[in-house]
Amino acid sequence: GGVTVLLGDEQNISWPFGDEEDFSSTFVTGLVGYRYQKPDGGFVFRSTFTPAAGSGEVLPWFGVSFGYAW
Repeated sequence: GGVTVLLGDEQNISWPFGDEEDFSSTFVTGLVGYRYQKPDGGFVFRSTFTPAAGSGEVLPWFGVSFGYAW
């Protein structure tokens, strides 16, 4: 888990339509996932779910990765 802090102004997020109003927000994050990897190397697969909660919102993030270990 962790914490993500966002600092900036609206212009950075919604350019060119934003204004110069400053904002800040904090999100708490977690991680639930699965990883497949043989002890002697070879194919690697990972799937994750990382929700971020804060400011009255929950943002669901998903990820999939694959590769090779030697």
